[in-house]
Amino acid sequence: MFIRGKPIRFAYRVWMMCSNNGYPYNMEIYEGKSASLNKPLGSMVVNNFLSSCGKNPLEIEAFFDNFLTSYNLLCELGEKDIKARGTIRDNRTKKRTLIDSKIIKKESRRDFDIQSDEKICMCPLE
Repeated sequence: MFIRGKPIRFAYRVWMMCSNNGYPYNMEIYEGKSASLNKPLGSMVVNNFLSSCGKNPLEIEAFFDNFLTSYNLLCELGEKDIKARGTIRDNRTKKRTLIDSKIIKKESRRDFDIQSDEKICMCPLE
């Protein structure tokens, strides 16, 4: 896989599902774009791993980074009663009006903005 802007530009991408203490439960090596890609890559990866978890969604708490997180994914998991948290990129918030993260960095460390639409709660951090 080619990753622009990295010191080592060609690398393998490995998805892993780990416990809260770092123990790996599931692993998948990314083989590139799939022809049957009807969902965003992040949604497919997260849903694939969560399908291997237990049957009770109330016992699942998912945490992921900004590469996988999107507003639509968080809504989808919320409908399934799966608790999910993750950092999110500015371009994946579905145009929710949050204070720009550049402005937050200039403010005091105690200042923050929060936006909620009764489904998802978002808070920009530095």
